[in-house]
Amino acid sequence: MLPAGQYRRMVVSVEGHQRGIPSMKKFCTVLRFGGRNLRHRSEQVGVSLCFCRLAVCLIATLLLPSALAAAALSQFGHCSLRGDYVYENVGGDVASFGVLRFDGAGNVKADLRVNAAINGDGSSRKTSVVSAHGTYTVGKNGIGIVKLDFKGIAITRGVYDFVIRRSADDIGLEVFSVLRDGGVKAQLVDPVWNLRQVMKVTGCP
Repeated sequence: MLPAGQYRRMVVSVEGHQRGIPSMKKFCTVLRFGGRNLRHRSEQVGVSLCFCRLAVCLIATLLLPSALAAAALSQFGHCSLRGDYVYENVGGDVASFGVLRFDGAGNVKADLRVNAAINGDGSSRKTSVVSAHGTYTVGKNGIGIVKLDFKGIAITRGVYDFVIRRSADDIGLEVFSVLRDGGVKAQLVDPVWNLRQVMKVTGCP
């Protein structure tokens, strides 16, 4: 048998452990609720990331049309005019027509016909054969300049300002132009050039 004093010490020790059990339960409860808090915070982080991704997608969707429009405006250049274009113009008492050939690299040739009166009363007319060669530039927005040196007509040099009015696959289909200094009788010359045949050019898409 154990001495009485030692027995009492064992009882106190056991009771002490028993009294300590609620503290362990409290600790386990804190851990359990702490885990729930961690899960709740993780869910909050997940929701936040989801909203961030949604916001990025929305912004990209709103900006994409503007980016595409900007890209579309920057497609024009020398290659936008390549091939044969029919030249047509009627202004005042003068009519002209012909073919412009653009090489896709900044050079152009022209074979034109100009019909105009050869006397003051307009009772007699003449069709003149006019040839020309020169250069051209095209801006990114489709506005450009053609400079031509003429042969076979009183005007020796002409400068046309133009804009590509219709296009497909970066190639001008219809071009509106204006001769800066007017025609042989100082009349307004504003021909339209329509693509008749496209030319394959090395270096152009």
